[in-house]
Amino acid sequence: PARLYMRKDDSDNLPVIATVNLSALPLN
Repeated sequence: PARLYMRKDDSDNLPVIATVNLSALPLN
């Protein structure tokens, strides 16, 4: 299953990470 990684250094990229994980959900 896709996971949302919330590292401090990735806070600026969180929306992108969320989009990537959500788009990958059906594939997992």
